[in-house]
Amino acid sequence: KGVHVEAPEISLLGRKVGMVAERLVQRFTHVHQRVAELFELSAGESKTTVEGAHMTQAKSATVLTKEAVVINGKAVHLG
Repeated sequence: KGVHVEAPEISLLGRKVGMVAERLVQRFTHVHQRVAELFELSAGESKTTVEGAHMTQAKSATVLTKEAVVINGKAVHLG
């Protein structure tokens, strides 16, 4: 029915790696990703849920929307 791999450590190296699936589920304790040039996500919709604090840091940032932007919190600090 499929392939099951279980090992203490697995390395995958390649110039290109492609995945095609109807559904992908990933579960980790810690994830660290480093992208040298561009990280791009194209999706019909996107949702991020964080139980603790969330921080995004960048040289500059732009949010573009065709509809309303909603910020819901006890306080909003700008500047």
